[in-house]
Amino acid sequence: MIFQETCLKYIVPFVVFGVIVCGGFVIRKLVFTYLKKITEKTKTAIDDILIGALKNPFILWCAILGISVAMKS
Repeated sequence: MIFQETCLKYIVPFVVFGVIVCGGFVIRKLVFTYLKKITEKTKTAIDDILIGALKNPFILWCAILGISVAMKS
C-alpha cells in the first residue's frame, strides 16, 4: 500500500507533464497549419516570419506549463 502511494506520488507528475507536452504538439500542428494557410494568402512576408518564429517556442511554453502543473499535482 505504501509502495503504491509512493509510486503514484512520482508517476502522476510525469504523466501530467507528458499529456500537456503531447497536447502542445497536437495544438501546435492544428493551429500553425491553419495560420500558415491564412498567412500564405497575404502579400507581406512579415506574418510568415512571425508564424515561423513562434512555432518552436510554443513547445517550450507547453513544457514550462507542464512542469508548473506537474509540480503542483
